[in-house]
Amino acid sequence: MEETIRFDDQYVMDTIPLICVENQTQLRTPKMNSGTEIGEYELISLMSVTANSELWFGKDYFGDKCVVKIVDKNKNVELIQRIRSLQNSNLAQILDCGYIDCYWYEVYPYYKNGYVKGVINEEKIKTIVLPGLINALGCLHGNGIVHNDIKPENMYWDDNNSLILLGDFGCVTEIKERPNGITPAYAAPEILLNDVSRRASDWASVGLVLAKLVSGEMLINTKFPREALSIWEKGVFFLVGS
Repeated sequence: MEETIRFDDQYVMDTIPLICVENQTQLRTPKMNSGTEIGEYELISLMSVTANSELWFGKDYFGDKCVVKIVDKNKNVELIQRIRSLQNSNLAQILDCGYIDCYWYEVYPYYKNGYVKGVINEEKIKTIVLPGLINALGCLHGNGIVHNDIKPENMYWDDNNSLILLGDFGCVTEIKERPNGITPAYAAPEILLNDVSRRASDWASVGLVLAKLVSGEMLINTKFPREALSIWEKGVFFLVGS
């Protein structure tokens, strides 16, 4: 049996299913095994595992690297297929998706530079990060889709570090629907209140992400929705140094 592991990174924030929002995400033994074939892809090594999902490094038949996400929960297949059909330079490409046994999987390209982390200089935020988010969300929102889980861990650098790609569509919904998961540190107040999501919900998350990338500190540093909502109620302020 494979060892249960996680990313060794203090900044990783898990997306918590709404059915257990007041509990920290628990580790579990992965459902899949190294060598498992999913469509045209083979699972090579486990990258991380949480209570509701596992992430695998994989390869296709040609040896090209990929990342495979396996989740327990059912997906809005029609909505995922709509995202897959979108042509946008700042959306991570869904190479394949579907069911294996009773589990949903999504296959993404492997981005060797990983997700966006650390402090990013102002020029890069102005010229790459923010324009990329505006472009990606303009495409999603224009097609009636809300991402609902925007955070640095779901934003990836391309292989040249010249473009960001917004990915991980596990919480996407139509506009004015409730998402099935939440990352409290980056969630809009209405999402914390279990209300429906709107385009503005994504933009609230963008603001929290930009503050984190500028300062290196999270404005809402908690994994618990009630604590996050309490911070919002007191007022969220970002002071730019002189």
